[in-house]
Amino acid sequence: HCWVDEQVAAGSLTVDALISERYKNIVTRALGIEEEVDLEVHDHDAQKDDVFLLCSDGLTDMVTDPQIEAVLGEALPLPERARKLVEMANANGGKDNISVVLMREAADASGAGWAKRLVRRLSGHGPG
Repeated sequence: HCWVDEQVAAGSLTVDALISERYKNIVTRALGIEEEVDLEVHDHDAQKDDVFLLCSDGLTDMVTDPQIEAVLGEALPLPERARKLVEMANANGGKDNISVVLMREAADASGAGWAKRLVRRLSGHGPG
């Protein structure tokens, strides 16, 4: 969620507009800046052992999607895969902060609803 992308989506800027460097990284939504955050939530079907990647553009600007996919498909523990992705981004220039979180879908249904509980907690509505 950055100012430039929102302006392009609203039709105020064209995709190829020349933008001053100081405007390219203006973040419009982030945890810890405002008391309340407008969360963007998407529901996705998940299968047992699916791996989910949450990351910043510090990763995706420095490592290609096929490279990320290859690391996610490796038979390494999740912390090692996350570390490897960060190392790859740094090796490719590491021009920004690099945040990587990997999660695996639980085999049983005891964790069902974790995403809704997380959204409730982040929204300030208690533990869920």
